[in-house]
Amino acid sequence: LEEHMKKKSIIWVTIISLVIALVILIWRYFGLAIIVMIGDMNVPDKNEIIELVNENQIEITNAIEYNNFENIEKIKGIEDIAVEENYIDFYCGGKGIGSATSYYGFYFSKDNAIDVKENIEYPKGETLQQDGKGYSWDEPDGDNRFYVEKIIDGFFYYESHY
Repeated sequence: LEEHMKKKSIIWVTIISLVIALVILIWRYFGLAIIVMIGDMNVPDKNEIIELVNENQIEITNAIEYNNFENIEKIKGIEDIAVEENYIDFYCGGKGIGSATSYYGFYFSKDNAIDVKENIEYPKGETLQQDGKGYSWDEPDGDNRFYVEKIIDGFFYYESHY
């Protein structure tokens, strides 16, 4: 009986050791990819961001009017709010690593201006080109891209790819 218990223990130790070794191996070669994929799952897509604006328009407009974003920061899907000189940026998330990174969100422009991110997301003097329902700028000899689409008066969906 004692011999049988020793064999059972050795088998379990071997199985657990193999599982640990496999987890370490997978993490070493695919850990970063796993983190990126998990991060990508939490980024709202275009339709979700547009829906977020439409469903929370009154609250967001009130927050802008009173310059108090405390309650808006709690809305699921909004990660950060930046009040700039001529617009307010509502960052909703990003994905990727290094030179293959994308950012998504929406912004409010009291002037209803589609080009408020000129000289930030694309070079000053460049013009946005019609692209489906929105407008885009594509870097001529690179992979940088900026896309913007009007949601409702004053509110614009955007995505930046680097």
